[in-house]
Amino acid sequence: MNNSKPSRPENAKYGTIYLISDLKGRSYKIGITLNWDRRSRQLEIGTKTRLISQKIVKDPGRLEKILHRKYDSYRLPQSEWFILSEEQVQEVKVLIGNSSKSYKQVFKSREKKMIDLEMAAQDDPEMLEFFKKYEHKKTEKERQKKIEHQRRLEELNERMNKPMGLPEKILLLFILAILAIPFAAIIVSTLFFTWPFILVVLFAAYISKMPPFTNR
Repeated sequence: MNNSKPSRPENAKYGTIYLISDLKGRSYKIGITLNWDRRSRQLEIGTKTRLISQKIVKDPGRLEKILHRKYDSYRLPQSEWFILSEEQVQEVKVLIGNSSKSYKQVFKSREKKMIDLEMAAQDDPEMLEFFKKYEHKKTEKERQKKIEHQRRLEELNERMNKPMGLPEKILLLFILAILAIPFAAIIVSTLFFTWPFILVVLFAAYISKMPPFTNR
């Protein structure tokens, strides 16, 4: 019986998976190791790189493979370094932190993200097919929702820019007339009660402009 330890972390039953970045946070490295203390010194954590997340997990090689596959389009050529957004960094941290969850937990927990389902699906062809269909259905639903939203905006814009017909104009004039009635009533009542005063003021103004009367 061979009890020798595996020489490569991707073949190990347990190992450490880590996420680090350069000091400016522009690129990120996803890797695994069997000896984190030694590897952290090699990576010069704290001086040339910054630790984001690190955890001992089961089957580290599988998890690293999943992460590399998921973010392959963001990978720097021929390296384990990736250009990731802040949201993607948070996804990697969540996946590393929940790496030990079982398939049932993935499906039962409503708080789990699709990233966890993808991790669970990689080694199961039937589940992977289900995942792809689910993602396609979800994407199509979101696309239809955006199309419907855009259609409603266009209809609203068209209604606002459409010239008013005769019925709309008559209705608008009717509404304006109803709104004008209270103001007209206020003006009429004001004039009714103040017209004597207005006449006095006008008469006084007229008298003041007349030339003075002189005897010849």
